[in-house]
Amino acid sequence: RRAQWRALLAASQEEVFASEANFLLVRNSKERSLLVKGSLAERGIRVRDVSAGPGLEGCLRFSVGTGAALRATARALNGHFSFTGSLSLQEPR
Repeated sequence: RRAQWRALLAASQEEVFASEANFLLVRNSKERSLLVKGSLAERGIRVRDVSAGPGLEGCLRFSVGTGAALRATARALNGHFSFTGSLSLQEPR
């Protein structure tokens, strides 16, 4: 499922760091990160602001969740932010 999360975030965020963990780290401008975090929070989706860490200004941590969490996050991001590419959220068969 990490690949689907990465595709979603790469289409809507400025930078997505490579990861083998159960989360993905994204970087945006400080202002955009606050906007993304706030917009998602309004929809009950929590992401962790890790921008206080050294070298992590503007970074948010997205936990790799279930298919339902992925779809909810995609709807929330799509509602407020324009994607730079096409995105398919179909479950693999």
